[in-house]
Formats: sequence, structure tokens, C-alpha cells
Amino acid sequence: MTPARPRRLLLVGLMGSGKSSVGVAVAERTGWSLLDNDVLLRAEAGGDAAELEREQGVEALHRAEARVVDLILSAPEPCVATLPASAADDRDLPERLRRAGVVVWLRATPSTLARRTTTGPRRPLLPLDPGARAELLAAQVRARADVLAAAADVVLDVEGRDPGELAAAALAAMAG
Repeated sequence: MTPARPRRLLLVGLMGSGKSSVGVAVAERTGWSLLDNDVLLRAEAGGDAAELEREQGVEALHRAEARVVDLILSAPEPCVATLPASAADDRDLPERLRRAGVVVWLRATPSTLARRTTTGPRRPLLPLDPGARAELLAAQVRARADVLAAAADVVLDVEGRDPGELAAAALAAMAG
């Protein structure tokens, strides 16, 4: 008999894919704890991603994000968690995530990511110029898609879907 998978719903995707919004919707529907990578990063490293990148550099930011991933993967069940986009730079990620819970990739096109990341708090590493932003996000999609696809139990395309609809689909994937 195969042991039951942990009751963790792990949301992965690039910045702007809607991980935080979908995570909130799942947590509200289930009553589970929400482990949002942005909140955990502030607690772990004493600042948000933009501050860490500006004050300590990209490598320090990614080391702090890796510690956040470790915290998430060892968190008590049940929970819903959002992982930092940089987690996809870890080639061991698929195996680690699959052992930890059900993985849902919130997949978005580069143009959607560029549009969504132009408002709200400053995103680290993203240029202000819209064309350069779109190019960088397209490169990140190309670089990280294979790892995210290998990790994902289910892929949900976000275009034209609101967080509630995506939360329902993520929960259906976990049930199935």
C-alpha cells in the first residue's frame, strides 16, 4: 500500500502568477494555515524581496528564499503554501515538492506576468521599462518551465481565471 501524500497544497509559479491570491482563497475555503513565501521571507530575513535584493544582493535573496522553501516543506499539515519563483532554479525541487504535498503550477504567459507585475509593490530584479520587463519574464518562463512542469501534479493556466476559480481547481486536483 502506498503511503498517503502529505496534506499540503503547494502553489508554484513565477511572480505575478497569482500564488498569493489563490493561496488566500484556498486557505479561506479549507481553514488551513496559509504559508505565504513573502510573509515568511520577511520573518526569516527581516525584509521583503526587494529590500533584500537592494541591500544584500541577489545571491543573499535567493539563499533566504531557499530557507523559506525548507520551512514550507517541513511545516505541519494541513497547509497551503506559496513558494518563491526562484525555487524553480533548484533542479532537485520536483522530487522534494512531490514528497511534501500536492503541487499546483499556476502557469501564466510572459505578457500576463508583465502586466500583473507593473502595479503593487516593487518586484526584485524586474526592470521598470515594460519591454525589458517582458523580455526578462519571458526568459524566466523559458528557464524555469521544465522544473515547474516536472514538479507539478497539475498545471492551471491563469489567463481569464479569477483566484476563486483557480482555488477550486487546485482543491479538485488535491482531492483527485
